[in-house]
Amino acid sequence: MTIPFEKLKARLLADPKVEAEYDALAPEFEIAAELLRARLRLSAA
Repeated sequence: MTIPFEKLKARLLADPKVEAEYDALAPEFEIAAELLRARLRLSAA
């Protein structure tokens, strides 16, 4: 049985401790996403 990602995410984030940790990691993942976008821009040039 497969659980859709969004449903699993919602279930996990219902726990306040998990949500706090998830939110705390947001800046790190934003940096990673920006690095990926920059790499894509360079490879397209």
